[in-house]
Amino acid sequence: MLADAGSAWLEPTADGANDRSDLDEVLYHLTHDVRAPAKALAMLSEWVGEDLGTEVLARSPEVAQHLADMRVQASRLDRMLADLAAYARIGRPDAQDEVLDLADLVRGLAKDQDQDQDQRREPGTQMTLHLALEISTIKAPRVDLSAILAALLDNAARHHDRPTGHVTITSTVDAGGTIVLSLTDDGPGIPAAQQHNVFSLMTTLRSRDEVDTSGVGLALVRKGVARLGGTVAIAPAIAPAIMPVPSLADSPRGTRVEIRLPAARAAQHPPGHPPGQPEPQHDTPSTGQQSNQKTGHNTT
Repeated sequence: MLADAGSAWLEPTADGANDRSDLDEVLYHLTHDVRAPAKALAMLSEWVGEDLGTEVLARSPEVAQHLADMRVQASRLDRMLADLAAYARIGRPDAQDEVLDLADLVRGLAKDQDQDQDQRREPGTQMTLHLALEISTIKAPRVDLSAILAALLDNAARHHDRPTGHVTITSTVDAGGTIVLSLTDDGPGIPAAQQHNVFSLMTTLRSRDEVDTSGVGLALVRKGVARLGGTVAIAPAIAPAIMPVPSLADSPRGTRVEIRLPAARAAQHPPGHPPGQPEPQHDTPSTGQQSNQKTGHNTT
């Protein structure tokens, strides 16, 4: 577990309020400005390698490795700065609510992540995405809900330990009218003793040499959900019936992140699809399945 106690000043308070908007603004501009030198470091290592030439690098494998390590570290720095900038921007008071279709939003985010990882040529887990949505639309700022769901999808794929995996997103309404939005994966899971800590900023369960992560994703989720008036927690990893894998209740594998939002966040259901009855198009395979040989999401 890697944690930075000094990051507590950036996190929302227990009741979901965050009166540090000025600090968020400073953090955003700082990370934005520092990204340029970080990108320059990566480019400089490329240029040094080109100047030395392949013959020199072949005779000096240590130098070649050092240059490669410089590029890796510069990439990590850039990712961390980008994630911190996203953390600073989520929940801005001027963000306007929209009526968002959950299925369209999630499928679009999965496709974007596949394309992004293709461009970076990163290996990863081939994830299959399943949707079972009783609540098909939610009222929220698009940028905020997109950032929350993107962080959860990325977290599920990035921390998976097998070549293929499944992730299921469900939405229901409990007896009190609260919207329950959950994401369940069949990855290695999170030890019970560490489940509370994962929502702290700059916290990772494993070394960044093992998993390329900034430690910002779940902290961003917590901050964004709090701004929507909700809560988020790690819940018992019981696989939804739609997930075609052995029940997660029978093994220690799997993580379920449960978001609870106020009833007011539920938009009106389309005619013929009252609450409690999932919309058919969200439960059947999509006409154009999103897939990627290395890190793609197949959608059902």
